[in-house]
Amino acid sequence: MRDVVIAITAASYSGNKGAAAMLQSSIKQLHDRYGERLNINLMSVYPSEDRKQIPWDFIKIVPCKPEQLLFVAFPLAILYKLFSWCPPVKKLLLKNKILKAYSQTDAVLDEAGDLLCGQPRVCDEHLCLCVRGRAHAGGDSGYEVLSGNGDL
Repeated sequence: MRDVVIAITAASYSGNKGAAAMLQSSIKQLHDRYGERLNINLMSVYPSEDRKQIPWDFIKIVPCKPEQLLFVAFPLAILYKLFSWCPPVKKLLLKNKILKAYSQTDAVLDEAGDLLCGQPRVCDEHLCLCVRGRAHAGGDSGYEVLSGNGDL
């Protein structure tokens, strides 16, 4: 069986300890389910702080600050979608770490506890749609957007 790559958004080990506990619990459940096949891209607002605190070696920290999402990754994702017919342009756009992480992702776990949590989350999910081209919960699209409120 192939590895499973899951991107986790709206959570970190730094800052809010409640969010850190929710993140820890979600990762434990995912590891129990997928075992050694699990790889996680933690889309982190606090990358340097989170790198110091990650307890497992299968977690990769992807710097994902709101300004990076809004002013760099989101416009690049739109270009990626517009130039999907041109492999050299797509390859160039995937030099961006955020786009590259989402392009290699099988599912996105959104740990935001509130559906109205702000623009970075909205931008993050639209970025996923641009890079992957499809997203829905369930089915066999090859890509899922999950919420941290019980989809595990």
